[in-house]
Amino acid sequence: MKKTEIINTKSGKIQGYRENGLDIYKGIPFAEAPIDDLRFCPPVAKKNWEGIIEATEYGPSSFQPTSEFSEMLGKLPP
Repeated sequence: MKKTEIINTKSGKIQGYRENGLDIYKGIPFAEAPIDDLRFCPPVAKKNWEGIIEATEYGPSSFQPTSEFSEMLGKLPP
């Protein structure tokens, strides 16, 4: 995987990767994690960071409850 040049943003430095002539950046944080006092509150901007964020993969997805419909779709034949 060929890395991009390091990009300076207002919050810190990021580096992605190049694929098929495109520069790709994944998982760039935009808000603080909604834990503790931030739970169930509007998003709070991510604090500036030191170092370089390797923006080559998405972070973990948020929890999504399952439904009977989605479970039924998973049981359909291909």
